[in-house]
Amino acid sequence: DDFLVSNDTSISILQVDKPNLVFIFLESWSADNIGILGGLNNCSPQFDRLCNEGLLFTQTYANAYVSDQGIPAVLSAAPAVSRVAIINQPAKVHGLPCISEEFRQLGYHTSFLYGGELIFGNLKGYLHEKGFHTLIEQSDLDQYPKGSLGVHDEYMFPELLQQLNASKPPFMQCFFTTSSHMPYDFTPSDNWQSDPKDPEKKYTEACHYSDIHLGKFFVEAKKQAWYKNTLFVVVADHSHNTIRQWSNANPKHSHIPLLFLGGALKEEWKGKQWAKKVSQLDIASTILHQWKLSSARYRYSRNMLHPSTPSSAYYIFYGGQGYLDDKGFASMRQGSSIVETDMTDSTEINKAFAKAVSFQQLIYEQLKQKK
Repeated sequence: DDFLVSNDTSISILQVDKPNLVFIFLESWSADNIGILGGLNNCSPQFDRLCNEGLLFTQTYANAYVSDQGIPAVLSAAPAVSRVAIINQPAKVHGLPCISEEFRQLGYHTSFLYGGELIFGNLKGYLHEKGFHTLIEQSDLDQYPKGSLGVHDEYMFPELLQQLNASKPPFMQCFFTTSSHMPYDFTPSDNWQSDPKDPEKKYTEACHYSDIHLGKFFVEAKKQAWYKNTLFVVVADHSHNTIRQWSNANPKHSHIPLLFLGGALKEEWKGKQWAKKVSQLDIASTILHQWKLSSARYRYSRNMLHPSTPSSAYYIFYGGQGYLDDKGFASMRQGSSIVETDMTDSTEINKAFAKAVSFQQLIYEQLKQKK
């Protein structure tokens, strides 16, 4: 019933017909590092400031826990299962939908930019199969210094700006950041430091470093002619352990940022917040509905802006899965009973347990069948 919504009366948030679309995937960002989401003050001041210009989904949960699950969760609404990333099975990638295909049919140029190597997790194979026109990665970026993982965000955000300035509208551009992934060998851009007792101190400071360059990018982007006709989707690919050290079975571990902003967003939505619980999986359907396109291929994606869409999300962690809604959450290890819940009503606990187990079983069965 979480996926049964009829009589679509979607809210329209766009003031431009078929604008450019830019995804910014923030590597491993957690809501715990974002002040406006109840996280650390001053860790992500630029993201917090940008929320005054966009529509912030305050209760967004990653479906996945690694990048090769999280990016297809957004672009293909492909639910993840523990220990498996479907895009690592090339024979099964062909059967996945991807919103790049709908946008190509509309005449959009589709691109993906990453400062590391796209061979990681077979992202390159997935993006090729889904028809992206242009892929740019570390080996194409010899003009920049490189860290252990690739080109750091202080160089990649300006490169993104250059790519967008050179793009002929309409375009769908994806950009995946690098610096908030270990080994965190970036050079700090200011003197901010996390708490000395932060068990994830380098990670926290890496998110702050990325935030600085996210902010600088938008300062420059807003000066460009294409900005007024562009919608940005800023979202984490997955989350990470934080200073708060949630167990990975707790949905607070999977709580991530999601922000829509840009000149294409209607004025009345700028600075607003959407408080329903939503999933990464819901982004594809929501975007397609804003473009007045069918989302029928995206079985597990719900239009977040439909008034009747339930406030709920499924999520996975290594070795288990969970379900949450406005009554609470329940999570369990595969093949065992509940390991964590914040509910006290046994009936509601059992309902959440049944939903989580049934959903994962369904996805496993479909994964086995896909050719």
